[in-house]
Amino acid sequence: PAGGWLSFGIGGLFPGGNAEAGVPVSQVFGPMTNFSLEGGLRLDPHFGIGLYVDGGVGSPGSDVGTFCDQNNIYCTADSFRYGLLARYTFRPFAHSTPWISLGTGGVSDEVTTSDYYGGSSTVARYTGWEMARLHLGWDLRTSRVFGFGLYGGLGFIRYSGYENSMGSQGIPTTTVHSEFEVGVRMTLFP
Repeated sequence: PAGGWLSFGIGGLFPGGNAEAGVPVSQVFGPMTNFSLEGGLRLDPHFGIGLYVDGGVGSPGSDVGTFCDQNNIYCTADSFRYGLLARYTFRPFAHSTPWISLGTGGVSDEVTTSDYYGGSSTVARYTGWEMARLHLGWDLRTSRVFGFGLYGGLGFIRYSGYENSMGSQGIPTTTVHSEFEVGVRMTLFP
């Protein structure tokens, strides 16, 4: 049916590749718990367009984590992604159906420190573009209003900016890295 949909997902986010030339992303960011929110309008029963917002939280990667530990500071890693997507549902009127979505948007991943007084500072922040975000899933519909299912996704990201406690710096040689997601989701008006 035409109309809109809204989904909320929770899962794991696993980065791979290089944040920039010679810097594996796993040295800066570790695996994260990811929360996703997606919504949009159906142009017909199969095809819809929408927006996505994802937020992740976890521990820093190996080298940044060692730096934090050696300096006795508490560090957390965060990820924020947002953008546009197109979604195709294979069997829109069935009790269960696979779907696929493709999106693109912005990304900001950072490691910050916190103190006992509520202050924080940036250890490392990368910003850039999620060039392609491919998600696949399977939804089960308990009614016309509610559904749930599993999803997996792969994003390809190119960082273009870097910032640390000393200020903003350029990235001399950019690279493309991947982020893999897997999780469960609930959908209103599936």
